[in-house]
Formats: sequence, structure tokens, C-alpha cells
Amino acid sequence: MNSTIYGVGAILVLFTFMVIGAGGHAGRFFEPIGIAIVLGGLVASALVSFRTAQLKAMLAAVPSLFRENESIDSEINLIVKFAGEYLRKDIRAAEQTIAQTSSPYLKLGFQLVLDNTPLDDLMRLLEWRIKQVREGESSTARCFRALAGYSPSFGMLGTLAGLIGMLSELTTADIKIIGAGLALALTTTVYGLLMAYVVFRPISLKLEQRTYRRVFMLHVLMDGLVLIRLGRGPAMIEDNLRHLLMENRDEVRGVD
Repeated sequence: MNSTIYGVGAILVLFTFMVIGAGGHAGRFFEPIGIAIVLGGLVASALVSFRTAQLKAMLAAVPSLFRENESIDSEINLIVKFAGEYLRKDIRAAEQTIAQTSSPYLKLGFQLVLDNTPLDDLMRLLEWRIKQVREGESSTARCFRALAGYSPSFGMLGTLAGLIGMLSELTTADIKIIGAGLALALTTTVYGLLMAYVVFRPISLKLEQRTYRRVFMLHVLMDGLVLIRLGRGPAMIEDNLRHLLMENRDEVRGVD
């Protein structure tokens, strides 16, 4: 099961303990004005800080947190198949493989190899595509990290609003009004901290890890394309790529 799902469960457990600490009343953590201050401030900051394309990318990135790590086994099989066709100079079969390839990166690489593109140009173009992927996904992670930085500030803004309301009513000695102001002051601080350290910061870290893995897998595919261009055989290419994908491998003792 995806670790993000376990994380959501852990958040629910955390909230349960918070409710117990507050006397067993979950409603004490519900403060509509505090929610409006924190969420409204975050939305306003996001709209001012980020481009529309970045906002769309952030929304699109959230569902990916609940998916398992991607595998490139099918792409490696395609590389091995194409390598055999290229080695046999079976141009028709190679073109059919390119047409059936769904990966834009592999499709470009196969076409460059089939066109006998010089190796330096091939590597430069493939590296440029990887750089574009890295920059795009890193930008999304940075946006979430920025929101993590904004959240406690808006929590403090709500705290100050609550304290101002509470202090302005001290002369009336109305305990209900004073209590409402203090509740607003404290709950908005909680909202800000939760949004920063339970929502946005973890999402940012998860996206950074996903980007690192995707870039690594693209480099593996690039190595396969380079080996094809160098005229290496399918068996050798598959063996090299499978070894690159081995995770948690102890290079000293050879233990996974």
C-alpha cells in the first residue's frame, strides 16, 4: 500500500489525540473565522505568487501522491525490442515500434537513433528533455514549500486578530466574548501549523522524491538509447539497464 495512505491514517490518529487533549470535544477545533483567515490567506498568496500553469500543476500533482512508484519495465522491453531491430537494420519493424511507443521521451530517442543522429547531439537532446522534466516538477515542489512557509504566518495573523478582539472587550468583562477571541487566537495557530507541517511540507518532500526517481529512470532510458546507438546487442543492453534499476544494493557485499 502507498505510504501516503498510511500518512493520512497517522494524521487522523494525531487529530484524535489532539481532541483527547482538548477534553474530548472535536468541535473545539472548529473555528469558521480562523479557517477563513488561514485558507483565505493561502489562496490569496497562491494566486498572487504563482502562475496559472503552476497552480494547475499543483492540483494535478496531488493525486500522484497516492499512486505507487512507476515502473519502466515495459519501456526497457521496448528498448530491447528496438535494439534488436536496429541491429538487424530492420527499418520497417523499427518504425512500427516507434509508432506503437506511448512514451514521448522514448519516441524521440528511437527516432534520433534511427536517423543516425551523432552521439553528442543525441545525448544533448535527451539531457535537455530530462532537464525540462526536472525543472517543471521541481517548480511544483517549490510552490508547495512556499505555501508551507506562508501557513504559520497566516495562523499568526488569525492569532493577532483574536487577541485584538479579546483585548478590546476586556473593559466589558464579558467572558463569552473574551473566550471567543482567545479561541480564535489559538485555533488559527493550530491551523497554520497543521497546514505547514502536516500538509504542504510533506507534499513538497514527496514530490521532490518522485522527481528524483523520475529523473533517474529517464537517465536509465537514455543509457539504453545510447547503447543502441553504439551498436550494442539487446542482451547486453537489457542486462545493463536491469542492473541500474537494482535498489538498495550493497555494492560492497552484493546483498539487496
